[in-house]
Amino acid sequence: MTDRARELLEAYDVDPELIEALLWRYGADLDVPDPEALDNVHEQVYEFLADDGSLRSAPDHYYRFENHPEYGIHSDALATEPDFEIVLDDLVAEGLIARTADELPRYSASFHDLLQEVGPRLTAAAVDRLCAESGTNKRAVYYHILDSPDLDLDLGRDANADVRFD
Repeated sequence: MTDRARELLEAYDVDPELIEALLWRYGADLDVPDPEALDNVHEQVYEFLADDGSLRSAPDHYYRFENHPEYGIHSDALATEPDFEIVLDDLVAEGLIARTADELPRYSASFHDLLQEVGPRLTAAAVDRLCAESGTNKRAVYYHILDSPDLDLDLGRDANADVRFD
């Protein structure tokens, strides 16, 4: 990034993750999370969440996964709930799934579902809070806002933004 780009970012208080999301959205050469590149267990969990699409708690996902006809019956299926939660944490860090900031986090492969719950109008401060409280990947959040006709992003930083995530 050039010095001028850094100056503009600081002057207008724009998140670098928003710029990355724009580049990602419009096809620039940027490292994009790829479910195909995940190891076997992570890929199975991601596919399971993507198939389900709803926001469920980690234990609920785990028990559904364990009994899933495709994913839960073979020898490398997840053995314990903590293992499942570790995989979910990894997928959140990769920017592939969404996590709420609830005391018992809920998860979904659809950022749109989560953002629609807390939006549909989101501020940069609200995105900051969501990501800080939930560990959700900020670039992925911005990407899904930009990609949705139902969500709106206000880039002004209002300290009194009233969007809550609990």
